[in-house]
Amino acid sequence: MIVKSVRPLLIRALAICVLYAIANALGLRADMALLSGTIPTANASVGVMLCVVYLGLYLGAVFVAPILVIAAVIEGAVRKFGVDNEV
Repeated sequence: MIVKSVRPLLIRALAICVLYAIANALGLRADMALLSGTIPTANASVGVMLCVVYLGLYLGAVFVAPILVIAAVIEGAVRKFGVDNEV
């Protein structure tokens, strides 16, 4: 059973990964060509915006989501096993 306080962490991690998967399925990855100096779309401002959105989702899925899952596991273990704060 998931401890009530770790559920929001896991939901956020899952939401980030789902949004990244949707962005990847929609083909936003092609707009990352902007980082190499090419603009793949006819409208440059839309290409820049899509690049920033995809980059944010990518970084969230690669860096933020795993940290949220690790934090949830640690917090759940601390709550389950009752780690004492006394030294």
